[in-house]
Amino acid sequence: MRVEAASRRQRTIQIVLVIICLATLPCYCVGFGLLALAPHNGRSTPTPQTLPQSGATNTLALPSLRPTITFIIGTNIPGPLQPTPTQINLPIGTIAPIPTWTPVFFPTWTPFVFPTWTPFVFPTNTPFVLPPTSTPPPPTVTPFPTEAPSATPTETPTETPTEMAVPTALPQLGILPGVCDQSYTVSFTVVNTGGGMSEPENYVITDQNGAALDQGTILLGAGENILITATGSPGLVTFTLIAALQTSSISCPLPTETPPSP
Repeated sequence: MRVEAASRRQRTIQIVLVIICLATLPCYCVGFGLLALAPHNGRSTPTPQTLPQSGATNTLALPSLRPTITFIIGTNIPGPLQPTPTQINLPIGTIAPIPTWTPVFFPTWTPFVFPTWTPFVFPTNTPFVLPPTSTPPPPTVTPFPTEAPSATPTETPTETPTEMAVPTALPQLGILPGVCDQSYTVSFTVVNTGGGMSEPENYVITDQNGAALDQGTILLGAGENILITATGSPGLVTFTLIAALQTSSISCPLPTETPPSP
């Protein structure tokens, strides 16, 4: 902000000086004109008058004066205008950063607590008292135990065994390798090596382009299997169990061209 204010003040001074120079130019022009039109210092010599003589006609000869304009250039003409002094750009002061005062934190005085003196208590001499002589106690008579009457035995009820629930085996599905014959009929065998299926399983047979050749559902008991066939096409044929996420693929060979007989 200070730099902008200094440059603005300098620009204002320059504009004022230029205006003053332009305002004085007409004064110089008027001065040159007046010097050129100033009258000459010498005066024109008048023609002497002829006095009238006696006996002559009383005529008065008037001097004939013609105004003449003589341009006299004085010797006190000021010299040519001097060149305008070169503007001096004063260096702009750089604001030196004032170092900030960093407070110094003196450590606080922590009072030292002197340990209190604990008086030492000397043990007192306690006299040793001899125990009295032992007197044998009189013998105690222990009565013989009497037989308690036997309690009447009570029958303990036997616990009824509870039948343990036999866990049901889960179905374990598997797909055997497929077979493709010369007529492009593909066969896939699905076996169940676990427990019986409670819900049917969806399957789909697709060709190498992903087009469905056959689809349906299967429901197998424990240890059962099923053979699924479909009419395929040359190329890769894939059998997929959708829920079990199992696949099996078979590649049907392309037909070979028989060369013509000669």
